[in-house]
Amino acid sequence: VQRIARPLGELAGAFDEARQRFDYSPQRIPVQGTRESVVLGEAARAMLQQIAATQALADDSTTGYRELFELHPLPMWVVDEETLRFLEVNAAALRKYGWRRDDFLAMTVLDIRPPEAREAVAAAIVDMRTQEHHSVVWQHRIRSGELIDLEVATRQLRWAGRAARIAVVMDVTL
Repeated sequence: VQRIARPLGELAGAFDEARQRFDYSPQRIPVQGTRESVVLGEAARAMLQQIAATQALADDSTTGYRELFELHPLPMWVVDEETLRFLEVNAAALRKYGWRRDDFLAMTVLDIRPPEAREAVAAAIVDMRTQEHHSVVWQHRIRSGELIDLEVATRQLRWAGRAARIAVVMDVTL
């Protein structure tokens, strides 16, 4: 028992440190000592290599999706389904609507609608929550006060653990 307890304690400490630092470098695992210690160390290093490879793939995927969202030529945003607050907006939405990112993120979807349409919009959003996909033409108010007609296509998703909708917006004013 003593021959395995100490190596297991060292491995547990090394894994805990790797987790806390998000550093899954296999070299942080000791591979020395008794035959049992070496076998455990090599197995632990193999696990850390798998964790590091999975983390790298996840990071690449997240970066790719983030760039796809941010660089998309059409306005896009993510809205919290419960509060209707904007959670994220892309550069095309900022250009189209004229608000800065922090202004947008302080608003709800009702703030970009004409005041007389807000009640109907709120009711439609409640109905929309039961649909995975939704597409409709709405009037939106941009920063200048001008009203424009837009087709808004949305899809449900989870965003930072919350029920949300991602929207792609196309100007159909003309």
